[in-house]
Amino acid sequence: MSDLKCKKKISNIKLLARDVSRQSSGWAQSMQNTDIKGPKHLTDSSREQYQQKKAEAFMQKLKQEHEERIKEIVARRAAANQQE
Repeated sequence: MSDLKCKKKISNIKLLARDVSRQSSGWAQSMQNTDIKGPKHLTDSSREQYQQKKAEAFMQKLKQEHEERIKEIVARRAAANQQE
């Protein structure tokens, strides 16, 4: 294999290694930002409670965004009706 080919392959491997490093760092950071103490402390019950808590927070956010959009639509329709 020529020197140029080896250098290109090494360069590609370095880029891939950096990507993997960034991804694993991001994953580790996201795990540290949870309120889970660690896998030893995570029982089926606590896992279910954690997932339920996340689902409820998601649904609350979704409901809030939906209500805001409805208000915007109603306001636009009211403004359009006043212009007619």
